[in-house]
Amino acid sequence: MSENFFPDTSGGRYFFSLGASEGCIRIVPLGECDLTAGDTIEVVTYDGERLPLLCVKSISEGGKISAEELERIKTLPSNDNIKAALLNPENQYQNIVVDKVVDFELGAVVGNRDRMGNGFLVKDCNFSFNRSRGVLIKASNGMVVNNVFEGNWISSILVTPETWWLESGCSDNVFIEGNRIIGNKRKYAINVSGSGYSQKPAPAGLHCGITVKNNEFENCLSPMIRFQSVKGGELVGNHVLESDKRTEAVTEIVNCD
Repeated sequence: MSENFFPDTSGGRYFFSLGASEGCIRIVPLGECDLTAGDTIEVVTYDGERLPLLCVKSISEGGKISAEELERIKTLPSNDNIKAALLNPENQYQNIVVDKVVDFELGAVVGNRDRMGNGFLVKDCNFSFNRSRGVLIKASNGMVVNNVFEGNWISSILVTPETWWLESGCSDNVFIEGNRIIGNKRKYAINVSGSGYSQKPAPAGLHCGITVKNNEFENCLSPMIRFQSVKGGELVGNHVLESDKRTEAVTEIVNCD
C-alpha cells in the first residue's frame, strides 16, 4: 500500500471511531488528524443514524487499540487497504471531547463538517459513458441542474457518504433539477441513499432537504429514482419518456420522513 494512500487533511474523509462515552469520542486517524478545537463534526453510527452536529472542544492522545477492538474491526465491510491500516497493532487512538453528551459503539465514523465541499453548482455539463457514476455528491448546499447524463454504468447522480472508503459526508439542501438522463445501465439513475457499517438502509435524517425535481429519463431501468434516508425531501415533476425498460415503479422510497 502506498504511504500516500490516506490524505493529510480531513477534507472529504471520515475518521473511524472506536466508540464514544459521556461526550468523549475515540477516533483512529489514518494519516494526520487535523481536527482542531472549534471544528464542527458529523457522526454517523454503525447503524447509519446521523447524530446532531457536534463541536470539538479538545483533542488529546489516547492509547493503543485493544485486541478485542481489533477483532471487531476485522468483521466490518471495508476496502482492503483501509481495513489493513485500521488493523495495524501500533495504531494510536485520539480522544475528541465534544460539546454534547454522546454514547455509541465501535463502528461509527466522524467527519469534519467544515471540509466537505459545501456550496457547489454543477450546471450545463455532460457526464456520459462513465464506468461508475456521473456525479457523486458528498456535500451540502448545492445544485445539480440542467445537465445531460448518458450511458453511465451505476448511477448518473449519486448522493451518499461511503463508510467502505471512509469518505464523508451526508448532504443537506441539495437540488437536483432539470437534468436529462439517457440509457443509464442499471436501476437508480438518481440515487440518494447511504448506510453505516451495518449496510442496512440508514434511518431518515442521514440526508435533509433533498429536492429531485423536473428531471427527464429516457430508456432507463426502473426504478429510476431511489430516495432513501431523507428528512424533509421533495420529489416532484420527474418525467419518464416511453421506454421498453420501464418494468416497475419509477421511484423507490425507503426510510423517509
